[in-house]
Amino acid sequence: MKPFVITKLTPADRKLPHREHEPERKRRPKPPRVKAIRNPICTVDGCGKEHHAHGYCWMHVQRLKRRGTLNPAPLGHTKGATTWCSVCGKRAVARKLCQRHYYLMKKKVLE
Repeated sequence: MKPFVITKLTPADRKLPHREHEPERKRRPKPPRVKAIRNPICTVDGCGKEHHAHGYCWMHVQRLKRRGTLNPAPLGHTKGATTWCSVCGKRAVARKLCQRHYYLMKKKVLE
């Protein structure tokens, strides 16, 4: 019985038998590298800020992500109108009362 000998395979031996009839495939050439433009500006008309991603500055990227549009929020849009305390005129917290008068009302001191 012959002893088992490990031999190195040549590239011709590494080919799979079912691909012997196929010619070797050529690799696609890589496209030429293009130097990136340093500090391009935002592509939105009238915005001269520095580019952040996808051709937009940071503000327009966030607007696109949050609202789905590049337009700003409508003017006069607020989350809630500010109300004032009916007793002293300070900023109201709840039930048209400031923090102090709301506390007094809860303690039944203020009617």
